Amino acid sequence: MDFLYTLFSLNILIGFCKIVTIIYIIENASDQIVAKERISLGMINYNSEVTKDFYESSFWKKNNKLLIFFYTYVLGANNKPDDANFRIERTVLHESSEKDLEIIKKDWDVIRNKIKMGQADELSERDTNILGAATKGAPGATRSQPFSDIPAKTRAYSLKKGYVTSLVR
Repeated sequence: MDFLYTLFSLNILIGFCKIVTIIYIIENASDQIVAKERISLGMINYNSEVTKDFYESSFWKKNNKLLIFFYTYVLGANNKPDDANFRIERTVLHESSEKDLEIIKKDWDVIRNKIKMGQADELSERDTNILGAATKGAPGATRSQPFSDIPAKTRAYSLKKGYVTSLVR
């Protein structure tokens, strides 16, 4: 009965969220639990995102609620991921706090403003605090940007690894 209830509850949560993501967690050298990587949240469309405000953006519509599964990351004897021994440690239905949302909005504005200034080719993860513009796609992959003839690397919105670590702690 518990298993069926869990499946039913999970199905409701998945229908309620736009994004369901799996994040691996590991213990660092100080025996603290940390996220193994950032959360990728969808490609940045340089042409359409500049015409919208934050709450109309593809980022917000897709990512205002995230269902996150935190798994332990286990390496097997062959030094490859041992999927059979991964364990769900925590599940979070994440909605950003007001404080975090203000930072995320500012980060989104930084990304959008660089695109508006024809500088999508200069986007960097260092530009922002929580929401990043991570490179994504094949090595060297580029796409056009609306206010410059310089092609820009393909990028995706992401929640930075440090922020993801704060969610699991």
